[in-house]
Amino acid sequence: MNSIQYDDEKSALEKMQSSLRNVIFEVLYYVINQTEQFSILIYIIFVLIETFQILYWYFTTDIVNLWIVMSVADDLQKFFSYFLLVPYFNSFSQMIVGMYVIIGIFGCLLLLILYVSIKIKNGISGLSGALSVIKIFCQLSLSFLYLPMFDLFLSPMRCRMINGAETHKIFQDQQCYSGNNLLHSFFGLVSAIVLFCIVYLITLTNFESRYQPNRTLLKLSGREDVKLLFFKTILVVSFTFLDTTDLLILVIIFITLCTLDLFLTFNKSSNILNYMYNKVINSQIACIFWTTLILIFGQIMVFTNFRGVVYIWLIGLPFLIFIVFMRREYRYDLMMVDSNKFDSLNQAVSQILYLTRCLNYYNTDRNMAAILDGFVDYHRTICNRDDCPCQAKNMNQKKIKKFIKNARAGQFDDEIKEKFVVLVYLIERIFVLALTRFPGCTQLRVNHALFLLDKMKSTQQSLSELDIAQQEKPYLDEQFMIFRYKKLIEDSMLEARKNTNANQESANEITADNAMKEIMLNIEQSTMLHIDFWSQLSEDTPDLSRVYEIGIKLNYANNLVKESWKKQMKLNSDISPNQLRTYARYLLDVLNDKDQAYEVIQKLKSAQSTNVDRSKTTNNINEFQNESTGLISVSAEDVSFARISGLNQTAAMYFGYSKSELINRKVNLIMPQVFADHHDSFLEDYLHHLESKVLNRERLLFGKAKNGYIFPSYMYVRYVPSYIHGTQFIASIRIEKYFKLIGFMIITKGEFEIVNITSNCITLFDLSLGILNKKKPCITDLIPEFSLHTKEFQAKGGYDIHIDIGNQEEQQLYNVQIKEIVFRGGLGLQGYEVRFEKQVNENKQGTDQMGNETLRQPDQNNNLLTTGRSKLNPQNQNKFVLKYDYENHQFCGEYNANIVMSNVNNLNQNSSIKGSHIQNSPKEATANNEIAINFSTYQIDQSNREKDKQDEEDMQKMNVEYAKGIRTVRLVKGQLLDVDELRRDEMEDEEEEEEEHDKKFDNLKNDIIKGSKLDELENESSGAGESNAFKNKQKLVQFLSENKASQNNSLEIFKWSGVVLLVILGILAILNYVQSQSLFDSINSQYKVISQSNIRQADVQRILFKIANYELIRLGLLPPITDLTIDQTNLDDTINELQTIQQYIVDNSSNMGSSQQDFFNSATINLYNSQSGQVSTQKTDMNQATYQYISKSLNLVNLQISDYTSTLYPEIFFVEYNGLNDFQQSLFQSSNYYTQDLNSYIKSKNSLFVTYLIVSIVVVVLSFICIAPIFSFVNKNQESVLKLFLEIPVAQVKLLFSRCEQFQNGMQMGEDDNVSEMDDLVVEDEDGGDYGIGRKRKKRKFKFESIEKRNFIIKFLLSLLLLESYFIATYFVSTSLQSSLSQLVTEFNYTCQAEPYYTYINNALRKFFIDQSFNINLGNGANLIQVALQQLNDINTNIHTEHAKNIGSHTSTYNNYFESINDLNACTVMESLNIQKATDCAKFAVGIVQEGMGPGTIRHFENIRYLITLYSNFANDASQTFPAEENKPDSSLIPVQGITDVRKLRIANILSINSAIEINTMQDVYIRNLQRSLVTSFLQDISSQISSNQTTRVTIFICFMVLLVCVYIVFWIPLVTKITRETARTTAMLSLIPLKIIVSVKAIKDYLNKFLKIE
Repeated sequence: MNSIQYDDEKSALEKMQSSLRNVIFEVLYYVINQTEQFSILIYIIFVLIETFQILYWYFTTDIVNLWIVMSVADDLQKFFSYFLLVPYFNSFSQMIVGMYVIIGIFGCLLLLILYVSIKIKNGISGLSGALSVIKIFCQLSLSFLYLPMFDLFLSPMRCRMINGAETHKIFQDQQCYSGNNLLHSFFGLVSAIVLFCIVYLITLTNFESRYQPNRTLLKLSGREDVKLLFFKTILVVSFTFLDTTDLLILVIIFITLCTLDLFLTFNKSSNILNYMYNKVINSQIACIFWTTLILIFGQIMVFTNFRGVVYIWLIGLPFLIFIVFMRREYRYDLMMVDSNKFDSLNQAVSQILYLTRCLNYYNTDRNMAAILDGFVDYHRTICNRDDCPCQAKNMNQKKIKKFIKNARAGQFDDEIKEKFVVLVYLIERIFVLALTRFPGCTQLRVNHALFLLDKMKSTQQSLSELDIAQQEKPYLDEQFMIFRYKKLIEDSMLEARKNTNANQESANEITADNAMKEIMLNIEQSTMLHIDFWSQLSEDTPDLSRVYEIGIKLNYANNLVKESWKKQMKLNSDISPNQLRTYARYLLDVLNDKDQAYEVIQKLKSAQSTNVDRSKTTNNINEFQNESTGLISVSAEDVSFARISGLNQTAAMYFGYSKSELINRKVNLIMPQVFADHHDSFLEDYLHHLESKVLNRERLLFGKAKNGYIFPSYMYVRYVPSYIHGTQFIASIRIEKYFKLIGFMIITKGEFEIVNITSNCITLFDLSLGILNKKKPCITDLIPEFSLHTKEFQAKGGYDIHIDIGNQEEQQLYNVQIKEIVFRGGLGLQGYEVRFEKQVNENKQGTDQMGNETLRQPDQNNNLLTTGRSKLNPQNQNKFVLKYDYENHQFCGEYNANIVMSNVNNLNQNSSIKGSHIQNSPKEATANNEIAINFSTYQIDQSNREKDKQDEEDMQKMNVEYAKGIRTVRLVKGQLLDVDELRRDEMEDEEEEEEEHDKKFDNLKNDIIKGSKLDELENESSGAGESNAFKNKQKLVQFLSENKASQNNSLEIFKWSGVVLLVILGILAILNYVQSQSLFDSINSQYKVISQSNIRQADVQRILFKIANYELIRLGLLPPITDLTIDQTNLDDTINELQTIQQYIVDNSSNMGSSQQDFFNSATINLYNSQSGQVSTQKTDMNQATYQYISKSLNLVNLQISDYTSTLYPEIFFVEYNGLNDFQQSLFQSSNYYTQDLNSYIKSKNSLFVTYLIVSIVVVVLSFICIAPIFSFVNKNQESVLKLFLEIPVAQVKLLFSRCEQFQNGMQMGEDDNVSEMDDLVVEDEDGGDYGIGRKRKKRKFKFESIEKRNFIIKFLLSLLLLESYFIATYFVSTSLQSSLSQLVTEFNYTCQAEPYYTYINNALRKFFIDQSFNINLGNGANLIQVALQQLNDINTNIHTEHAKNIGSHTSTYNNYFESINDLNACTVMESLNIQKATDCAKFAVGIVQEGMGPGTIRHFENIRYLITLYSNFANDASQTFPAEENKPDSSLIPVQGITDVRKLRIANILSINSAIEINTMQDVYIRNLQRSLVTSFLQDISSQISSNQTTRVTIFICFMVLLVCVYIVFWIPLVTKITRETARTTAMLSLIPLKIIVSVKAIKDYLNKFLKIE
């Protein structure tokens, strides 16, 4: 016996898969049933667009060079790009916005699908608009919608490795998989996967398999389209994730393999049923394959001078499409396959699918019809099987006509030819052969079911095949096809049932039969669970956990019985009495639902009262034995034609045979010979025309018994096509009692020989079969003048005639009627039926005076063919006879023509029958014959009672007490206790409790105050005010199923507490992520501000450096510039850069400290101007000072060298003086303020991550403290409900157990109950049973181990720890980066200050050497020298010291770069920066830069010291001159305008020596560029660390959000659902308790009353 798989026994994955599959199937079922939204022309346009989208990837930028002619290829690429989405976006941000818009639309569509599925599940109609939208999406996604969306979703991940970084292929300014781009990639990838899964399901299932000429998307399967879907997916994925520059060959191999498989699949496919659409799809696949071949050719010719690749492709396309459309391929190879011996499954499937596809065009395509006719002829030659449909003996006109009639009934529009019918039967036979050879092929079986449904119009066979296919573990698409077509068939049957009369045959024989078997199985399962349930409760210490487990299975099983019974009643109201009886007994004994049982019993009574009518509608042979009317079925199948296939015992008794003697015997065995000779031809004629005037109505026919006598009976014959039992005729046989008074004969025509007689002819005419066989008498021997009066005998009422019987003294009067036996079909008259009815009273007026026989027509017309009882002649003397029924103790009266009336007046003095009460009129006789007359039988009953009493006394004397002296003991806690003593103890305890209860009642009664307390007690004990739910089981079940009794505040609090916890943690995580992201973005921005502020200083100093150079050139101290314009352009670029930097600083100085704000908002900076030799001072802020400096500098850009003098242009003084004094110091101070602000900002955020960590821990701990007790309280409520079952008395539990066990035994033994007995049981259940549960009882011990509570605590703790791990991980990741960034601030500041500081020192020294009186903030003279050297040394030292400290905080990239600049060959860096070639760099300063900027800086310091030494010598000793190696005697000193003192002139000429020039070059070319590139690398290192950290945090955040959703979906929702379901199930278990017990048990009643009051 198969067991039921309950929901709790399924895994979570199985439940999810099952529910998701059901949702998808339900939605797709209604979507496919919608009418198509587009015409075939629109679908062709869709295919064309899809082809252009695919071809775009063949002309993408990665492989476009393979087409060689780039102009044509680029134009084609541009054209094809119009049909995608990504090429329309001009920036990465636009693409991301577009992606999220499409994701939003896609999400709304998914919500619409979910909404529709919910509405469908709830049975709500009116969803045509929503279904149309979903259908349009399905149709578009099958064609051109999928590829653009999938490409857009994957577009953030279209990257390649460039310079060691993942860079976007299209938007190369974007770095992939970092920061927010990682988040975009994640959402895009998830959306792409979801889109692929949905489109995969749509492709696999969204099609119509049944041929319909007006539809386009007609396919036998969606698997071929799935291959195209995979090809499109692989195409996008390959160009997204693979670097085609290195893996181009691999990509081409992938494309080639996929397109080759597609071409081979679609080229000879029989999958698409629409001819034109099939050609279009084949053309598409051929074009794609042709493009792949040309692409391979282009790869081969790329290294040659051949340039015609693209032209070959363009020229070949139209020819290829023309060939595809003109090709008429006929698969002769499949036609020639011998279906009697298939070599493989693929061969069988290919032939059958091709034949079924070709069959659709039989009436529209002459060539196809001719080929199929040839296939039939060919198959006729190779098929040697006896049952081959091609053989003429197996395909007669009868079968063809039958098929045509069924096809027309099935609304088959095309003209049906005989060859078409033969072909259909042949294909069906091939299906059978293939399934016999390969029974496990679900594809074959499903297609066979569709073939039976569409072509054979055999709904039941199709449904049976689908049922078998469903049990063979089909694939997803086959599951949907089975689901859809089963639902279509069942819906059509249900609709047909609604549109037909109730008297017609059942629409679904197989479904009804299977459904009834399912009901019986479910009833048996439910009964066994009831037995286990009450058995568990009857134990001394019940296990409530086990009670609950059984109880939920029990409710599930009960619901299965209920639903299956409703379904059976819905599909088939013709349910046998035996099944009704079983179900009623189940309701009464197992479910204790007497109200519903009473309804079923009433239906059972109605069924039995109309038993004769039911016998005329019964189709199932297996139900014959349940019918009292004689039933017999005759097969109309070819194998068992005209043989008896089934009958019941009543029919066998009528014919005098046993059932085994008649089964599989020819039906003409039990017919008179005149009928038996032609009966087969009668059946064949009916099956040929399917028209008959003798079926479906009751007729008087003759049967032939085993003893050879015939007997009359009323027969109702029906034609019943059945798949289970085959095509058959079913006859119901009814024999009336008055037939015993009437004799029948069958005589031949012509000689009137008697060939058959009824058995009562022996008594009527002393004529037996022995005489009949020996003498072969004629009717004229009995009635000599029979032939002369044939017409009179054929009159409607017949004629009375005196017949002389040889053994009787006088003639007997008979009413004689005859009827001709005439057969159609040219057979004509075969004989006569003769009816003799003996008339009891002779009428002397019927004889003439001569004493001859005379014929007389009776007054009453007794027709032989009437279906009612024959009415007796008024002249006949009928006698009313009384018979005593010993079983029911009553008299029954009936009319009898052969028994003399007895006098019954003295039977009882109080009850007598007067002679006047008995009338001879036929009307009164008929009325009285249908009524049983009851008489008082006191005397007979009294005698019977005395006899029964005497028998009872005798039996008591014979009884022996076998149990005397035997004790029954039970093992309790290791001791054997007498069961009888235990029972006596229990009875004594109950008596004591009852006495206490009575005393309490009497005490309260004495204290009555206006009767209020008595009313209270009476209401308490009697259940006053009980609800209607306690009076009807169905209302109680409905009340409990509505969950009103299972809803409580603690469950709602528990449900929402988890949601609130997850929401709080989610909000905390989002705030944590957003604030940390904002923090590090702000830090990164401030780092850039520090860098820009120092570059601002450097640009100010470089402007001063450039102008000073021009001035020194004018003075002759520096050599002239080769191209002044280029140099001035460089100066102009520096000024513009300064302007840009200043604007950037202003825009990004939101986190300025108070000191910095004073610089920007207060006029604290002194600017010096010179006008006519007078120096003036102006107070201004930092922003105005910088812009003034920029403005003055711009005025000096395009001057001539001779014009660079402060006397001509005061701007020179402004630039020089402010660049070396207060403005420059303010710039240095501003940079330091930015550094201080950054340090302060980082320190102020140290507590941020600690705060989030502490808050999250507090939330987690509080949630555990709050939710765990709530869960315990919820479990406690469930336990309190289960404890209510312990309030039921053990005796009643055992009684319920006994009733279930008796029902189980009765089902297994097949015992049937009388309907009256079942009525008595219902009444007994209503009136009997004093449950006596009003008094208080001892509490029973029980066991209840809640494993769920322990599991919940463990799972809840693990979930909380997993969620908390996000905040812990974020804390460590964020604080680590924060600490690292804090350490790098000082090093970064020194690194940024190096460039402006070197330039500033050089400018200050040069200006000092020219004019010792010029005011410089560094001081004058010796102080200037000492401070310059010290500051230069400090900057250099601090850079290396801080870097050594922070080397672990840097990335390896920056460390390597720092080393390459300072310790390795810096010339390679100069060349990589496109500043100077490595060869030129190697020539500078004896190749010192090649050794790194470390040695270069040292040389730079030495040169400065050398210059300072010269200055000291010249300043301290007027006689000092330049060293000889400088080759600069006083005579060769360069004169300087305005300097006449030789000593000052020597100092000024210091700037013209080689060391000074080397300092300028070193500072402006090498130190400036290398230091700036080092700062840039430093910033990239910081950005990389922040980006890497952000990527880590994004990954952690995504994992946390996924975990949060998983905890909610996988843990919390199932937990809450399970608890809610368990609570509802636990409460619903109360419906298992009988209503009497519920009303009597106060605890149960109070529990339910509490919720009834709430309601």
